[in-house]
Amino acid sequence: LLEMHFPEIQHEILSVMEEDRTHSLLVKESENLHQGIDWSHIRFTDRGHWNDQVETWFPKTSQVLRQIYPFDMCASQRSRKCPSQLFVQISELSPGTIITPHCGNTNLRLRIHLPIRVPCISCAGLHVQGSQIVQWKEGEAFAFDDSFEHEAWHNISDALNPNNLSR
Repeated sequence: LLEMHFPEIQHEILSVMEEDRTHSLLVKESENLHQGIDWSHIRFTDRGHWNDQVETWFPKTSQVLRQIYPFDMCASQRSRKCPSQLFVQISELSPGTIITPHCGNTNLRLRIHLPIRVPCISCAGLHVQGSQIVQWKEGEAFAFDDSFEHEAWHNISDALNPNNLSR
């Protein structure tokens, strides 16, 4: 479903990010998992809570997400709480930045990445322990268990690499 709707998702994300030239929507990664310039994100969900403000910025992407997971169940609850292991974000890995090897704290979660803009196939990627290097390709989703050690990099300038729609 993500790949099927990729053109609309890509257009919406890149348009919003272009309008937000100061990147005021992005929150900087705060766990010290990266080296280099910057790794930032915009979260549709955070610790199980759906972010209505982000949905107003990305309505088409939100609509696709709601087809994948019944976030409306979260909305029908007074607390708007979704499962705490579920989070969805747009992530930007700035040129010259690496995400150092790390592991998620549970094997109850899979990460699904949908690269939005990749400068070149060989300059940005991901390595998961025990597997080959995944070279990001625009519009091609891939999944991995983040309880395995993994790392990512962006070795060239001027790219927005949203690891969009991680679950």
